[in-house]
Amino acid sequence: MGIDRSYQTQILAHDCKTPITPENLLRLTTERNPNNDRSETLTLNYSVEKSLLTSSNVWNEAMNQLNMCQVVQLVLPDEAFVITEDRRVIDINIDFSAHYSIGDVGLSPGEAENSTDGEDPVEGGTADGETLQRN
Repeated sequence: MGIDRSYQTQILAHDCKTPITPENLLRLTTERNPNNDRSETLTLNYSVEKSLLTSSNVWNEAMNQLNMCQVVQLVLPDEAFVITEDRRVIDINIDFSAHYSIGDVGLSPGEAENSTDGEDPVEGGTADGETLQRN
């Protein structure tokens, strides 16, 4: 878009008409980066309040998806006239699962491994085969 142009943005439900509920589900931050002397790129970044996601009207439980519509309008400075509008239906797959495994760590009684960079609350200790003694 042109440098310093006025715009409006809105996130709606998947039908591109219904407002999202709850209202505080998404938080928008924007970035403008110049391309050249006459145009810039507008980047919209959304963060999701995860605790509200599954009770919102944009959550598709059957598909584990966030389904919404993003509307961006380029407007005159008084916002009374829309020059152009971009509507995009957005489907985001969400994976709530956590995958991990713990294998044979190779410690014998009396041995323990630890490391820290001083920033983590990691404490060292020794193991006797059944319990861990913290140092």
